[in-house]
Amino acid sequence: MPKVRRFDIDFIAGLCILHMMWVHAMQLSGLTAHASYQIMTAIAGGYMAWFFFKSGMLYKKTPLKPLIKKLSLKVLLPYAVLCIVALMFEICYGLYSHQLIDGVPFSLSRLFLRLLAHTAPPLNLALWFLPCFFLVQVLFPVLQKKFSVFVIALIAIVFGALFDFFHFYRECFGGNVFFGLFFYCCGIIFKEKQYETKWLISAAIVVVLGIFFPHYISAATNSMHTGFFYPFGMLVFLGKIFLVDRLFKSIPEHKSIIAFIGKNALFCFSLHYFFMALWKIIIIESCLKIAGWNLFIGICVSCTLSLIVTNFFMVRLKIRNFL
Repeated sequence: MPKVRRFDIDFIAGLCILHMMWVHAMQLSGLTAHASYQIMTAIAGGYMAWFFFKSGMLYKKTPLKPLIKKLSLKVLLPYAVLCIVALMFEICYGLYSHQLIDGVPFSLSRLFLRLLAHTAPPLNLALWFLPCFFLVQVLFPVLQKKFSVFVIALIAIVFGALFDFFHFYRECFGGNVFFGLFFYCCGIIFKEKQYETKWLISAAIVVVLGIFFPHYISAATNSMHTGFFYPFGMLVFLGKIFLVDRLFKSIPEHKSIIAFIGKNALFCFSLHYFFMALWKIIIIESCLKIAGWNLFIGICVSCTLSLIVTNFFMVRLKIRNFL
């Protein structure tokens, strides 16, 4: 029997991707102090948590060796190729301008140290998700041999809090594995329970409390940007996931560009930051010399066109399944 895709999951994935692209375009345009950025981050923050949660919802028990083989082809291979492409551009740009894309003096050692620390090259920082996603999916079945899903979730949130408390993200972004593992476990635990009234009421209470006591945790760095209590910040994200999933659960299936983006979430996720950062360099260093909202619009339009053209050629070359 053919696998049936859930339209609501594709639709929510598309919304998360669009929000993520909007956030990254704002960051690259230097607009993070703008009220719209602050408001949208507070309201819709936690979109990366949703991707880990969704993966937990779709979890199927698989022997470890076949799982590693499958993930190596679907996750690590694209990650390695995209890292090499980004590094090649970074090296060429560094040799030309004598600096990295963020203005830091260029050196190969500095570039590769950043790759190791952030698990992604500066020109495509969004790639941190791929090795993190790989480790979460491999670590879970290893831990499951000795612990229940609930205990693994507790281990993840405790270690995630410790990594944030001791500021390990300054040296390495490895704490994001615990961030992802917590929501992955929650996806397994609350796959169907999240739609029950008692859990929706609990989610609504936590989210309302989150409005009065703002908490925001960066998924990439596993660091608290706002707030004082890491576990509460994680629960606020979980509450938002429950409410969003319930809101769109019964959405009727229809032709939608948002759902199409959701179906191609890995493609958009893996390439959008690379194109945005690249076009930022091209736009700023060209005769346009624009900044602020004009730069934001230029980055968004250029990135969108780049993704469309890339998708077209990947389909024509029959390598679209690579992402």
